[in-house]
Amino acid sequence: EKRTVAVYWTDAPPKIDGDLDEELWQRLPRVTGATDITFRHGYVPDQTLFTVAYDQRNLYIGVDARDRFAETIQANETRRDEHLWSAGDDVLEIFLDPDGTGDRLIQIAFNPIGTQWDYRKDDSEGARKTDWNGSWKVATEINDTGWSAEVVFPFADLPWSTPSPGDKLRANIARTSRNRKAHIHSSWSIITHAFHNTGQYGFWSFAAPDRVASRSDEIEINREFVEVESQALKSLARMRRQA
Repeated sequence: EKRTVAVYWTDAPPKIDGDLDEELWQRLPRVTGATDITFRHGYVPDQTLFTVAYDQRNLYIGVDARDRFAETIQANETRRDEHLWSAGDDVLEIFLDPDGTGDRLIQIAFNPIGTQWDYRKDDSEGARKTDWNGSWKVATEINDTGWSAEVVFPFADLPWSTPSPGDKLRANIARTSRNRKAHIHSSWSIITHAFHNTGQYGFWSFAAPDRVASRSDEIEINREFVEVESQALKSLARMRRQA
């Protein structure tokens, strides 16, 4: 079963500055549960938490990329559309599949200093030649717990009009972490081997403007992840008692 996350309406767009201290991000629930697609296919220790909101014109995405080794975060590339991965950078990627077929897949990516890379499958010659430049914007911030990002993505770049409540967008958020322990590729959608497996993406479901949500909903929204982590902590506690 594909994962689904709610996209919440906002009357007050956030300031895109990379800081998640605004009321919108503090009020709405975050989604977590990123899994390692390259090794164990289990939950990664350094999770990526995110929230998605929208108004008439734009998607807004707030991302909290946790990293226990924040001092080793890599951010080298400063030129737009240069290959961030070849530069050895930490990278966050957002994949949007507007018609659900993968034919017009949009991939946007950025490193912890906000350098942008973007690609649209039907307007580029391979993943390294990115002829398409969207009008999206991102701001980032490196902090003690990792790094954060705020993204604004216009519906016109999909191209879509304003979604109606109940509309769904096939989408994914992925991350490449290059800390001192390992280079880990993680994904919110449960996918195998490659971030471009659009058929395995989850869905972003647009909520009605009157839908009420708060941080208190996070445990229920992330129940599968919470239950697995709880069992892991209990097992660790038993091992320590037996030692």
